[in-house]
Amino acid sequence: MPTPAFRRPLAAAGLLAGLLAVTAADPSVAAVPDDSVGRVLKADVAFLQKNLADAKAAKWGSPLRGVALNVAAYAAASKDAVLLEQANKVLAALAGKKPDVAAALSVAKAMAPKGGAGGKLDVPAGVTADIHDVMNVFALERSGGQNIDKDLKTQSKAVTDVALAELIAARSAAAGVYTLKAEVEFDAGKKTKAKWEKWSQDMITASEKAAAEAAKGAKANKADVAKSLSSLLGSCNACHEVFRD
Repeated sequence: MPTPAFRRPLAAAGLLAGLLAVTAADPSVAAVPDDSVGRVLKADVAFLQKNLADAKAAKWGSPLRGVALNVAAYAAASKDAVLLEQANKVLAALAGKKPDVAAALSVAKAMAPKGGAGGKLDVPAGVTADIHDVMNVFALERSGGQNIDKDLKTQSKAVTDVALAELIAARSAAAGVYTLKAEVEFDAGKKTKAKWEKWSQDMITASEKAAAEAAKGAKANKADVAKSLSSLLGSCNACHEVFRD
């Protein structure tokens, strides 16, 4: 999927040195229900284990790193130090032009999320991310992504799968956190810092609302979930209109 123009730092310390630096600042910038944290961690770890074992894994480095970044964010939020360290190792193994898929898979197989204690999301300290990886989790499954963009468009019209809507929202909340704190190439025209921060925060807010309602499961108000997902899609589209190249 097309991505915006971002400023890469001259020297980015951290896990993926030389890539886009994203660092923690506020104690938390997004809140997701505890149960949602547990479910998205379980789903994303399973995704890593499955896709890293796929013959195409070496071609899917970017979206796989994006999923690992989300696992890192939720592991930090739930204070699961072991899982956070494992996510960092997966990211390290997948870094560069020749990712070590076997090493990443070995680590992923050992992942066992504790659950969803605490859903306060921020960029984990010491993690350095490429915004392209963050965005590529939204790509189609055949491209190694999690199909979020396609599913978001469908579920925002009418929620047919509350569990899927919850995952879309939780994953988008994590992506929003990374996006909000990314270093972006702004200009004096349309690509302003104010617009970037507004649409990033709108992404987070809509994701929080959708996740909070969808976490109720069978008792969730599907119309409310769809409304929040529609707002999420709107913020994504508005941002892409300006910042995508």
